[in-house]
Amino acid sequence: MGIEPDDGMLWDIACPRRPFRVPGVAMAGFRDRGITPPGLRLIPHPAVTMVLVFDGTIGVEDAIGRQQQGSFAAGPGLGDVLQALRVDTFEALQVRLSPVVAHAVLGTALDSAVVALDDVLGRETARLGAQLGELSSWQDRFAWAGAWIARRWSHLHRDVVEFTGLTPATVVDEPFLQVDDVAWGWPRPPRGPGHTVRSVLP
Repeated sequence: MGIEPDDGMLWDIACPRRPFRVPGVAMAGFRDRGITPPGLRLIPHPAVTMVLVFDGTIGVEDAIGRQQQGSFAAGPGLGDVLQALRVDTFEALQVRLSPVVAHAVLGTALDSAVVALDDVLGRETARLGAQLGELSSWQDRFAWAGAWIARRWSHLHRDVVEFTGLTPATVVDEPFLQVDDVAWGWPRPPRGPGHTVRSVLP
């Protein structure tokens, strides 16, 4: 794809053609055109954002002056603004994760802080970057990253089953988690017309 520096576009963007197996996951691919100005504002999203840089360099600074260079993760942010301090003809995969999925994928909860992805995933960050760089198309990268996320999500599924004996989808419907202001009991059809449940508490 040729670069047209006068068309006002800073980055080329690619989006997946297929939905992901794990809900709460969104991705996009970014390629810098070499004309990104310093100090570019990056508005955070109300989700955990993981940015895997596999070519070139991105350096960012958050609202309180913390700086990161290379791949990074940021917690949900509705007011803080990131600033791109250094951008060198990069290619990067952006992954947005719901808080539940993010905890399973990253193994930790993030506040609004920006942290180096190495601090979260360790050596796996380099492996992810290398694998993404070896793939020739964005659709292949999306598919590979989606499978990686699904594997880490499938691990959460296994842990929940081992701990509770139930799948995550079943656990959320368990009556113990359903509390109202009247009483608690096993969910079953009422005994007959006009049947009501009375609280034994004053």
